[in-house]
Amino acid sequence: MKIVVIPLDERPCNYNYLLELPLPSEVTLVLPPKEILSNKKTVKDLDKISEWLVNESIDADYLVLSFDTLLYGGIIPSRIHHKNIDEIIRRSEILKDIKNKNPNIKIFANELIMRCPAYNCADEEPEYFDYCGYDIFRYGELIDIRSQRQLTDEEKIELEKRKNNIKEADLEDFLNRRKINLDGLLHNLELVKDNVIDFFVIPQDDCSEYGFTSIDIRKVKKYVNDNDLEENVVMYPGADEIGLTLISRCLNDYYKYEPKIYVFYSSTTGRNAIPMFEDRPINETIKYHIYAVKGIKVSSIIEADICLGVNNGSEFLDKGNKRVSIVYGKNRNIHSFIDTLNYSLSLNKISGIADVAYCNEADKELINYLKKKKLLFKIDAYAGWNTSSNTLGTTLANLISYYYSKNELKKNKSILNRYIEDYIYMGIVRQKIINIINEKCDPNVTKFNLGNKKEEYEGIAKKLILEETKNFSSDLFSYIKDIDVNFIWNRTFEIELKLKDNF
Repeated sequence: MKIVVIPLDERPCNYNYLLELPLPSEVTLVLPPKEILSNKKTVKDLDKISEWLVNESIDADYLVLSFDTLLYGGIIPSRIHHKNIDEIIRRSEILKDIKNKNPNIKIFANELIMRCPAYNCADEEPEYFDYCGYDIFRYGELIDIRSQRQLTDEEKIELEKRKNNIKEADLEDFLNRRKINLDGLLHNLELVKDNVIDFFVIPQDDCSEYGFTSIDIRKVKKYVNDNDLEENVVMYPGADEIGLTLISRCLNDYYKYEPKIYVFYSSTTGRNAIPMFEDRPINETIKYHIYAVKGIKVSSIIEADICLGVNNGSEFLDKGNKRVSIVYGKNRNIHSFIDTLNYSLSLNKISGIADVAYCNEADKELINYLKKKKLLFKIDAYAGWNTSSNTLGTTLANLISYYYSKNELKKNKSILNRYIEDYIYMGIVRQKIINIINEKCDPNVTKFNLGNKKEEYEGIAKKLILEETKNFSSDLFSYIKDIDVNFIWNRTFEIELKLKDNF
C-alpha cells in the first residue's frame, strides 16, 4: 500500500512524526523532500510541490493532502499570503487530474479555517499582530456576539475602542485574506460533492466560542449541511496531528476494519471540561478523533481492540495557575488510572496514554509513576505535547499503527522519542534554556528568535537533554546512543530531535 502525503508544514510534528509511526511493513509512506517545502514564513516554489504530487500519485493507493501546503506553502504561509482566489482554485483543480489518471486513489484531505489568536505576537501571524493582535481578536469576538445578542453598553464602547486601535489597512488585509481563504475552502468542498475528495477534515486551530473563526465555521457548516456532506466532512479542534489522523484512516480503510476503541480518564469529571485553545468538552472532541480515523467508540475494555487512557484534570489550566493543586491533586486519581491501564494490558489490549494534563508539555507526576510501575515501555503509545487535540491524535495514530503492525521495535523507538521530546525537553529543558536566554540579556536573542545563536543553543539543549534524561532514568538513558538537536524554526518552542538509539 502506497500513501502519498502532503504535510501541513515542514515541522517534525507534521513530517517526522509521520515517519516514526510503527506502520505495517506493507505500507510505503511517501512525503515530499524537505528541500521543496517552505521554511516557516519563507515560501518556496509551490509548483514543485504540485509537480511532485502529480507524479507520486499516479500509482498511489491513498493521498493524505493538506490544502494549506498545496495552496499557500504551509500553515503559517496560509495566514500571511497575498494570493488571489483564481490562483487558489487553479492549484486545487490538480486533484481532478490526479483522480482522472488514477481513478482508484482515495483522497483524504484537510484544510484549516484561518485562526485569530488572542495575543499580540507576530511570530506566526502578519507583522501587525505584534501591536494589535489582541485588538483584532477581541473586535471579531464582539462583532460575533453582536450578531447573536444585543451588546451591553460597556461592550459597545469596547467594540469602538478595539476598532480604533487597529489601522484600517491592517484590518482590511486581515479580513481580505480571511475571505479568500474561506472562498477557497468552500470551493474545495465542492470537490467532496463531486466525489474527487473522499473524506475532508477541517481542523479548528486555536478556536473559541465567538470570533472571526467561529463566524467562518458557521458558514462552512451551512455549506456542508445544505449539500448533505456531513458524513464526509468533519470539523473539530486540532491542527498539527491531522496528518497522523488521516494516515490512520488509510490503514483502517485498507484493512477494511473499524477498530473498537475504549476511552478512560484519570479525572472522570474532566471529561466535560473544555481544553485550552478549543471550543468544546474533550469527551466530545475525542468522538470526532475516533470518527476521523474510522474507528468505533465502545463502552467497555472487554469489547475493545484499543484502550486510550486520557490523563487530564477536572479543568484545563495553565501550569502556573494557583488552582493546579486542586485540579490535578484532588480531582483526579492517578492510581486508579494506572490500575485500569494495567488491566487493559493484562488482557492484551493495545493500550496507550494521551497526556493532556498540561498544554505544551508532559505531566511529571504521571511520567514518574509510569517509571515507578515499570510501564514506560509496556504501554503501546504515549504523547504529551502542545494542545489536547495534538496529543490525542498522535496517541491514537500510534496505537492504530501498532494494532496492525505489532512491530515492537518501531513502537519502542516512537515512545522513546515522545518521552525525550515531550517530557525531557518540553517539560524540563525548554524552560531552562529560556532562563539562560533571559539571564544573558542579549537584545538579539529571545525565545521566539535565537538570532545567530542557534547552534550555540542547540549545543546547550543537547547537553541538558542528556543530563536530564540520565537524572530521570538510567534505563531510559541507556537507550540513547546519541542525539542531534535542531531548532527548526530558530526558536525554543519546538525542536527537531534525531535520536540514535540502542534498541
